[in-house]
Amino acid sequence: MARRTSTGVQRAQKLYQNALERDEYQSEALVALAWWHFWKAWSEHGLKSTKYDLEQSTKLSRKAMLMDRSDSRVHAYLGAIAIMSNQAKQAVGFFDEAIRLNPSLSFAYSSRGSANLLLGKPELAPVDIRNALALNPADYYRFHSLAELAAAYYFSNDYENAIQTAESSSFLAPRYWYARLIKIASLVSRNGPDDKTLAVKEKAEISALKVNVSEDNIRAIPFIKQEYNQRLIDVYKEV
Repeated sequence: MARRTSTGVQRAQKLYQNALERDEYQSEALVALAWWHFWKAWSEHGLKSTKYDLEQSTKLSRKAMLMDRSDSRVHAYLGAIAIMSNQAKQAVGFFDEAIRLNPSLSFAYSSRGSANLLLGKPELAPVDIRNALALNPADYYRFHSLAELAAAYYFSNDYENAIQTAESSSFLAPRYWYARLIKIASLVSRNGPDDKTLAVKEKAEISALKVNVSEDNIRAIPFIKQEYNQRLIDVYKEV
């Protein structure tokens, strides 16, 4: 899974399934396969398979919870599934419980930060996301947490930190379009002497990587305040 390649992801699924064939109640394999389906749904958001993968992740997470209700990861995964299902408010409760069970679970902190950002409370997100980054500096999804932090800064009008953090995310995952979009939006909003030129350059780099940044993709981000989506769409069209 850590390779984030199609071959690696396919192999991971087979290994998890093999483990469950040997013992269908093996909680570690249940948790791992639940995460596998969630990651697939997240990375392929908008495809027909997204709903199926979220349903599978929910089913596996709840089965794992029957094995061990104190496993904080399961609560965090159910919260992440709630976010993907446009239920960010309900997600916060899952993350609170996950953190109560394990105050060192970085994923729960970063996800609670994302939930508050989606709920239109970007000022609450940075503390949680910075905690997550500190708790797990080697996290191979670090690029995602950094992009969420950059977005929180952007919607809090802290454009300097938004640009720097978005750049850190893009360094780790150059094809992750959300971080690049936040950088472009922050450059346009900062409106320094060279910022428009830098924003145009950033958009050209996205195009060179053949990354599809469409209005539909931006509108699919589950912000409660749809003006957040429109703000990003307008900025991207402007550049």
